[in-house]
Amino acid sequence: MSVWRAEPRQRPDNIFDVIIGPLTRLRSPLPNNPNHSLQRMPFITQVLLPKRDKFGRPYARRAYRAFHARMIGRFGGWTRKGQAEGAWLGASGQLYTDEHWVYEIGHSRRDLGFWSAEKARLKDEFDQEEIWIIQYEGRRV
Repeated sequence: MSVWRAEPRQRPDNIFDVIIGPLTRLRSPLPNNPNHSLQRMPFITQVLLPKRDKFGRPYARRAYRAFHARMIGRFGGWTRKGQAEGAWLGASGQLYTDEHWVYEIGHSRRDLGFWSAEKARLKDEFDQEEIWIIQYEGRRV
């Protein structure tokens, strides 16, 4: 019968080694992904996602996971800047209000085909009549 014994773990010199050490072994998406935000970022796309469903119930955090994963997979990340509130009058004269999370994604190409498809996907995922997606062109300073 053999006995397995764990080797003693060496204590790192500092916390930086604990955090950065494992990350240096990960493959970076940068070389093969021209959309990645660290390449060139002349476009910022802003996406407003609802905080509540049409019955006023807050969405659970898991409702946003698929969107987060798509943005990380395609662009390398996302930023949620905060929230926005709005109000509008419907055709019947009824006042509607809503609250949204404001996301920003930096990327190198306009890619309107992708964003049109993403808008349709988000409308379906969040059961919304409309999703606002606004794109800005600019220069990172």
